[in-house]
Amino acid sequence: MKSFLSKLSNKSAQGASREALREGTRPDWRRQHPSSLEELKEQVDRLHELAVLTLFLHSAGTMEEMVSLFMERSPRATGAIVTYPILLDRRRDLLHAALLANIEDAGIEQASIAANENLVDLEFPLPVRSWRRSAMEGGEVLLSDNLRDVLGDVIGKEACDKIRHDLGVTKVATVPLVMEGESFGLCVFMFADVEPDVELLELVAGHCTLAIKELMAGEETTRFGGIDPVTWVHSRGYFLEALESEVVRARRYSRGLSMVLFDIDAFGQFNEAFGHTLGDRLLRLIGMTLSGTAVLPELVARFGGDEFAVLLPEADRTAAVELTAAIVEKVSALSVFDSEVEDKQDISVSAAIVSYPEDGTTREELLAAAEIALEQAKEERRAERAPARELSAVQQLRLAGRRRGA
Repeated sequence: MKSFLSKLSNKSAQGASREALREGTRPDWRRQHPSSLEELKEQVDRLHELAVLTLFLHSAGTMEEMVSLFMERSPRATGAIVTYPILLDRRRDLLHAALLANIEDAGIEQASIAANENLVDLEFPLPVRSWRRSAMEGGEVLLSDNLRDVLGDVIGKEACDKIRHDLGVTKVATVPLVMEGESFGLCVFMFADVEPDVELLELVAGHCTLAIKELMAGEETTRFGGIDPVTWVHSRGYFLEALESEVVRARRYSRGLSMVLFDIDAFGQFNEAFGHTLGDRLLRLIGMTLSGTAVLPELVARFGGDEFAVLLPEADRTAAVELTAAIVEKVSALSVFDSEVEDKQDISVSAAIVSYPEDGTTREELLAAAEIALEQAKEERRAERAPARELSAVQQLRLAGRRRGA
């Protein structure tokens, strides 16, 4: 392991460029001359496979399609028996293989069976001094004779030895997915009785990285639909997709998950009294306040006209209550008016907290529970703002009961 880590570079990686990839894919990409007709034929075949792989990768319309093509075609060019891309999740600051979940790949399946561990479900944390982070930043291909060096800290030494034995792995290459200074993850290639061709691996990984970058750029172009133009936080649609993903993740890893819905009290009256311009300013101010309170991987979205949602991955109800209390306090101190304006209106919000799995085990169940709880909270807030004489005896009892149960 020591020799493996000593190869890591301390310089900041720039990775491949589009021009370098085009140049490297030309027939004269290899400097060494083949020593036999067999080697020449092998190089020609692999160059052909690299060209086909390049064409396929850059014609893919979605990230999942691109990864599927990469898994299918790259072994023909590299000679690897297992190709294992783990991509960077910037929001969580970890590497994961989640995109492989719906892809059938014989190499990953055999390795998973040998390790008695589904490699698709694995997550790889990135502490500041982790070798994986250094590998991405160094930008160099790392070669090792021992699979423990690469996966041992996650799946254990015995599982690594079992993969090595059952699949006959003799060499492992870890290749950074870096493009013009931007990191997208790592790709692990496993070989059996084949010496990895580092230059070829760099070209294969480079084209994969370029395809990822292009697809992500395309997604960013259309993602403005995922941002609310008034408040500049995420939209309802983006939030619903994220909630679905987090529910799946919470179920898979038996981890907590909470969400909070906020509703601005008397927002309709505010709009009528002060106009929609100040109303939009209030929405934006609250959205920015929520975003300033949340930290990654927490997510803030405008859920409705005057409703906001905060998604809290891996947070139980206690943590959600603490965050909600802090937000409510900050909102109460907000104002969209100038200091000299006398006819101000206090700002407050109603809030509802739901948690997985207590309040629901699916996205729909959690949303339904949250909306019911929010309606109850809004009713209570309206009752608090109304004069006491307007409450009937039954309403006062119900209000008192909710306060005791809160």
